[in-house]
Amino acid sequence: EEGRIIALYGTIGPKILEKQGGLVVDDSPKSLENMLSMLQGERGRYVFYQGFGLAYTIKEEGLADSLKLSDFSYYDAGHFVAFPLSMDPAVVAKVEAALNTLHESGELQQILKKYTSIQ
Repeated sequence: EEGRIIALYGTIGPKILEKQGGLVVDDSPKSLENMLSMLQGERGRYVFYQGFGLAYTIKEEGLADSLKLSDFSYYDAGHFVAFPLSMDPAVVAKVEAALNTLHESGELQQILKKYTSIQ
């Protein structure tokens, strides 16, 4: 389906694309695996989804030989950690400190690269 962009139902992806205007967005898929299957079946031009999950699923599903992950990030919303309000603030502080240490040392980037590299 030439020109159709495949996005995941119930996520922000379709809303981002629709705000651009003039795009044909198919947000009928209910799973990332279904989106990738549609793409392989040429039922869309490309898949629009967040990079971490997209790269991980392409790798895990053994699709790296048939799909290419773009080098360009269209929209970067970042990834955050959410804690319940009932969590002990000392635990939250420890987790945030550990993540910050991993980030500053470069180890967090290495961990992310392990799961987001499809090669």
